[in-house]
Amino acid sequence: MIKNAVYNHYGKNLTFMKEFRLITLYPRKLTMAKAVNMTDALQVLDWLKDLINDTHRRQKEIPPSFTKKERPTALKIYKWLPGTNCRRCGQLTCLAFAARLLSGENALADCPPLAEAENSERFNALQGMLG
Repeated sequence: MIKNAVYNHYGKNLTFMKEFRLITLYPRKLTMAKAVNMTDALQVLDWLKDLINDTHRRQKEIPPSFTKKERPTALKIYKWLPGTNCRRCGQLTCLAFAARLLSGENALADCPPLAEAENSERFNALQGMLG
């Protein structure tokens, strides 16, 4: 239900990104990094509560997935970017943009060259990698 979430069986926690925030759920608590302020944190908690309740209601409809997925690295993402270092995304280099894609601070749509027809294969590959 949460794309790119990582479950740690031994630590009994689930970690994922919500936009630029890093959230980890434990059995009886959660942590959130990079909340803008208290209002932002409360809004994210409301979203999470609704997601958990909706998932619980629909649990019989959701097929479990036991496949282990590797999280891509910034370098792997960089290799699929156009590599122009054009700075139109707001970053100094395509590698910096790749790192910000992983952290949720940028989206694929922030890279104008990826929207060009000749880069559609790159865009689709990156979309598949990032979920």
